[in-house]
Amino acid sequence: MYCGADGTAALNRTFEELYGIRAAFEKIKVGQSMDSAHIQAVIEHFSLPQSDVLRIKEVYARLLTEIVDADPDKRIMAGVEVLLHEIEKAPGAVNALLTSNFRVGAEIKLRSVGLDSFFSLGGFGDEEGEKWDAAERGIALAEKRYGTKFDRSKIFLVGDGVYDISTAKHLGIRSVAVGTGWTSREELKARKPEFYFDNLADTKAVLDVLLHQ
Repeated sequence: MYCGADGTAALNRTFEELYGIRAAFEKIKVGQSMDSAHIQAVIEHFSLPQSDVLRIKEVYARLLTEIVDADPDKRIMAGVEVLLHEIEKAPGAVNALLTSNFRVGAEIKLRSVGLDSFFSLGGFGDEEGEKWDAAERGIALAEKRYGTKFDRSKIFLVGDGVYDISTAKHLGIRSVAVGTGWTSREELKARKPEFYFDNLADTKAVLDVLLHQ
């Protein structure tokens, strides 16, 4: 889905409400990392109490809900809902979510456009580590739930950033880059994903990759 910079706006408002720090994330450089690392960077930069993490997440969830609900531009990207339905129906296939967001943040965003019911499994940005660590946890959870060991050549990571491509390569799973995010087509293709789409509107072509490769 697309919701612009709503997540960053909610985080900035969280630190302003709790500590009077304006535009906290303009004062630090976080780069590609998980929400847990973003929060930790702000805590360290401003010498805030480590014990406040839970309170920070609670306020963030409240503010993100307000911001996303009021965002007139939020939307489901072309093709996504059809793809989720088709994958859900396909024998032996399952939808899972991998995101740098806190779990509560991801759920709020998805719920705002009615996509939350598609994802009961995933990896999230709540714990320390990189995106591939979150993915490993998600894969382990799925393997436990379904009582099987997944063939990594049958796991596809669909994402719009270079972090997604590097995560897929790190894990030995298959990368499908999509040019609908902040990263340019040229930069994504330079990272050599296994597959590339400008968008997911051609659902037949995307499903041919995800279900028949």
